[in-house]
Amino acid sequence: MILEVSYTLAEVVTGTLAQRGYTPALCARTIGGVSESDYVEMLLDHQVSGIIFAGGSYALAGASHDHCRRLTDRGLPVVLVNAGVDDSAFMTCTDPPLTTVRQPIETMGQAAVDLLVTQIDGAGVLRDELLFEPELVVRGSTSPATRHRPR
Repeated sequence: MILEVSYTLAEVVTGTLAQRGYTPALCARTIGGVSESDYVEMLLDHQVSGIIFAGGSYALAGASHDHCRRLTDRGLPVVLVNAGVDDSAFMTCTDPPLTTVRQPIETMGQAAVDLLVTQIDGAGVLRDELLFEPELVVRGSTSPATRHRPR
């Protein structure tokens, strides 16, 4: 299932690749859709110069690492980004440990309470969107950055 966060991540990844001279091909996974293995084969059939795995499910971390090893054995540059959107102690127990974005839960909770109290008091809400600063927690599910030249 693709959530709004995934669409934003996809836009950021493909936009950044395009700005750096790469031609991105976006493959999205949906329920009942094509498997990761099928996407890998499709990309290899199109003779891509590299693959970026970006996903948020800790359950897929091991499978993506297997694909990554298989592709690097074939000489294809691969970047692996398996990242969760909420950090928890459980993320260090996966194999490999999952890179996550730690949300400022306390700050977000306080803002939600403040908005509710403001509405209960009869005042209007000033904004329809609140922005918070998350923290990237890099762990073993994200491969090290390397420099590859666009093809």
